[in-house]
Amino acid sequence: MHLVHQGIMKITLFFCAGLFAESMGAHTLDDLRGRASDAVDVGGVHGGALGMMGLPPTAGFISKWQLGLGALDSPHPWVLGCWWPRRR
Repeated sequence: MHLVHQGIMKITLFFCAGLFAESMGAHTLDDLRGRASDAVDVGGVHGGALGMMGLPPTAGFISKWQLGLGALDSPHPWVLGCWWPRRR
């Protein structure tokens, strides 16, 4: 479930980026410099970004929550904290 939703949200963000570039006639990243305020009206960017972050009530939140619950039920619940920086 998580991989499917992440893929859908990422495709949405790439499509929105292509829409911005096409509507502005941009062919390079330099052509898009300073024009972000012209492209904020596309709702797909907001939905895709919120879903990628995992904010409730998006599918990204639900799938990340389920992954967390599964990690807690596993014999290795420490995997939830594996993103913490290691001390050397």
